[in-house]
Order: sequence, then C-alpha cells, then structure tokens
Amino acid sequence: MRTASAVVRPKITFRIFIAALVLLNAGFAQAPASAPALPAKSAGFYDPLPQDTGEAGLKLELRKLQTTGRMMMVVAHPDDEDGGLLTREARGKGVQTLL
Repeated sequence: MRTASAVVRPKITFRIFIAALVLLNAGFAQAPASAPALPAKSAGFYDPLPQDTGEAGLKLELRKLQTTGRMMMVVAHPDDEDGGLLTREARGKGVQTLL
C-alpha cells in the first residue's frame, strides 16, 4: 500500500526539476551573445561621391531645401530610362527623383 508521502515526493521532485529548467533557461537567455567579428570597413558605409562633398555638395543641398518638386519616371524596360533627364532634375534643379 502506498503512503501519502510516496505520492507527494514525485510531484515535488518534478516541480523542482521544472523550476531548475526554467531558471537554467532564463540564465542562458540573459547571457550575452558573442559579438560578430566586424570587417575592417563596415559593409553599410559608402564614401560619398566627389560631387556630393565640398562646395558643390553644399550648393546641391541648399538647392534641395528650396525645391519641393518630385519627379517619378515609369519605364517599361531598363534601357527606356532617360538618365540625363533624371540627373538634370536631381542634381541641377534639386528635384527628388524616383525611377
């Protein structure tokens, strides 16, 4: 015949086991992950074009502040775009362009 303490012990040890697993899992979740090794130059950083720096870049930014125009060009094929027109509007007049 089983006694009351024999039935209670497996429940207590099971609860202790579950509590230990939860605490262990929480400990691993709080542990800092090793930082990935970054290359010498980050892949997300690109040097600005020469025409976007210096006096020319400053003039372009000031021109963009005065212009509220936007131009969107929709083309059927990549060779249908007019790169000269887009460049003239974007760099010459400060219009925001979208292809």
